[in-house]
Amino acid sequence: MTRPWSLPHKQILIPAALAAAALCLRAFYAWGLPLNFDEMGHIRVVSGFFTQQPGFASIPLGSRLTSHPLFADYLLSLGLTLGMGRFFVARLFFIAVSLLGLAGIFALARELFGTRAGVFALALASVDRFMVAWAPLTVEQAGYAAVPWMLLFFYRAVEKESPKDFLFLGGAGGIGYMFYEPAVIVLFPMALYALIFGHGRKILKSPLAWTGLAVFLIIISPHLYYNGSQGWVNFKRHETLASGIGLSPRLLLLYLGDLLMTFPDPYRVALEGGNVYFFPFRTTCALAPGVLYLAAVLFSVKFVKDRRFALLLIIFFTTALITTIINAREPWNNFWWAAPCLIVSIVLSGSLSDKLALSLSVRGPAAAVVIVALIPTLIFLGGEKQGYHCFSEEIRFVGRMSALRMQMPALKEISRSSLEQMHAEAGAFVQAHPENSMGMYFLAESLAGRPDKVKQALDQAQRLDPHNPLVLNSIADQAMARKDWETALAAIERAIQAGYECYVFRKKAALCAYRLGRSEEAESHALAAMGVKADARDILALMFLIAWDLGRDEKADSYLEAYIASSFDEKWKGYMEAARLLEQEGKHELAGEYMNKARAEAELAPSRR
Repeated sequence: MTRPWSLPHKQILIPAALAAAALCLRAFYAWGLPLNFDEMGHIRVVSGFFTQQPGFASIPLGSRLTSHPLFADYLLSLGLTLGMGRFFVARLFFIAVSLLGLAGIFALARELFGTRAGVFALALASVDRFMVAWAPLTVEQAGYAAVPWMLLFFYRAVEKESPKDFLFLGGAGGIGYMFYEPAVIVLFPMALYALIFGHGRKILKSPLAWTGLAVFLIIISPHLYYNGSQGWVNFKRHETLASGIGLSPRLLLLYLGDLLMTFPDPYRVALEGGNVYFFPFRTTCALAPGVLYLAAVLFSVKFVKDRRFALLLIIFFTTALITTIINAREPWNNFWWAAPCLIVSIVLSGSLSDKLALSLSVRGPAAAVVIVALIPTLIFLGGEKQGYHCFSEEIRFVGRMSALRMQMPALKEISRSSLEQMHAEAGAFVQAHPENSMGMYFLAESLAGRPDKVKQALDQAQRLDPHNPLVLNSIADQAMARKDWETALAAIERAIQAGYECYVFRKKAALCAYRLGRSEEAESHALAAMGVKADARDILALMFLIAWDLGRDEKADSYLEAYIASSFDEKWKGYMEAARLLEQEGKHELAGEYMNKARAEAELAPSRR
């Protein structure tokens, strides 16, 4: 009797139905999804896209406002143009890219383990919470859709002896890079695999391998050309970020975020969301499928002598090692870097689901794996679209407040709506937990514009917890607004002494000490802040001023260059800002020097376009 799987129309219809389900889940999540902090940054990049950036025929090849290539910005600009400014239409373009990634997961699993394994892997990827939440975001991480295609073409090229696939590998790698450079991190474990299994000499002798490299370089050449003409600004920022070495839980956060986010101090999460932890608009895998994915990887070690499993395991463990030990100063929100590990673990889960179905002669237990991934996603889609997902009610509340707070700089109408939502949700939390100082603080924050009510709520929050760092932060902000630097610094030092050593407080302490004329103390605080977040624009500007005060001219110039690289699309604008800052500080002669630099740079700028 012919099995249904052997019928060609079944092999087409089932993946097509899964792709349609994936599209529906992603479109449902995208509808009404508010702009997040990263997306606001990309809107800033694409505004005036075809007139303000240097490039060929007025098409920008790069930007100082983003440290990454511009394929995501091209796609966003196209979506906004065709959608006549409707952001949902732009999101659909990114969903389409994510569906190409799903097709790559299916194709990779099918090539390695057969059609049924491909269908199981596709089903998991279609309903996984992380994959659903990632797809509509109009950010550069869309480049991870190229990863499964890169793995597929590499495997075909070296193990199926199909050298023409090196051309496709170069194309997929180039496209992935032009969205997001870390997408090509998988090239390193691929090279390791080739060395271990003796493919190195064959690859080096293959003309098509070199042609594939040429294809890759041609595709990324606009980004290289732009950086070469602009002093390699994007690469310098990456060098700054990647200079820190230390353990970070990015990989574990991706798989076990629901569990790990239960344990941090809620105050610290509120203070450092996005600086040490991760932004509340970046969603991890749900805990149950995350555990299953990791179990599938560990179980697959049993089959490491099989080159199919060996390739995927080398990709997984090498990428996991890199993302765990490199760049300790970058926020943990870049658990995105571990996304290739997730793609690999989904393919391995598809293979083991197929083995389970074959060994039991029924597909029920294997299908249960997909259901385990689907149920948390449906719960997620039925609830709030942003925030932290964990077992701690306080941290979930902090995540929701942080998400609403991040929406406020976007538009006046969004800010008003977010403030109203914050007030309603903080009020409900305080009613349920009247002795909770944090809830009272956020209630005070939601009362912006009503100073008497704000003071009353803050006083109550401080009575409930005299060491509440959020209240101390608010006291410092109010004192800084009055230019009462001593009071502000005292409040911040109280918070630091209470154990809340973080970027927010160190940055403000540096500014207060600088205003009080204590430059060496200011430098100490600023360096501590940079130890947490090395590329923060505001701290770089302050370090520039502090270095000049201390007579460290070369240091001042290096801080200024880093500040310009991260903040301005044209270098002369950065010099203008430096002149303005120095003028504010009464350093008129220095301000004049930087104004002259700005004029000279502005005259040279057209010749670089």
